[in-house]
Amino acid sequence: MVRPAGSDDLEAIVSLWHQLLVEHEARDRGYWALVPEDEAQPRYREWKAAALDDPERLHVVAEFEGVVVGFIHALRLERPPLFKLSRVARIDEVAVDIKHRRQGAGRAMMSMALRLLKERGYEYTDLMVDYKNEGAQALYRGLGCSPRELHLVKKL
Repeated sequence: MVRPAGSDDLEAIVSLWHQLLVEHEARDRGYWALVPEDEAQPRYREWKAAALDDPERLHVVAEFEGVVVGFIHALRLERPPLFKLSRVARIDEVAVDIKHRRQGAGRAMMSMALRLLKERGYEYTDLMVDYKNEGAQALYRGLGCSPRELHLVKKL
C-alpha cells in the first residue's frame, strides 16, 4: 500500500534514510561521508520533521504488512523567473528497504508521487540517480523518465 506520509512516519523515514546514506557512503566515502551517527540522525530527524510539516513538499510512503518500507520526498525546484516553465518538482529522496526492493514498492510510490505532483500543477519533475544504480535507472526509465543532464562532481 502507498499513501501520503505524515508525522507519524518520521522514525521509519529516518531509519530508511540512514540505510540509504550508508549505501551512498559505501559508493563514495568522500562525497557522502556523514558526520558521526549520533549527530547525523538527530539533525536529519529535525530537518525531516519540518519538511513533513511543509505543505509545499510531498512525502509518500510504502507499507508492507503495516510497516513503512519506503519513502519518497519531492519539493519545488526554484527556477529563475526568466523561464516559461516554472512549475518543476524535484524528487529529492527515494528509499526502499533493502529487504523489500524489486517487489513494486518503488514503482508504486513513484506512480503516486508523479500523479500527486501533476495534480498540484507541476509540469515536469526531475531527479538524480547514482550512475551505478542500474535498478533505479531502469525503474525511472520504465516510468517515462529520460536523461537530460550529466551531473559531475570533482574533489577540490
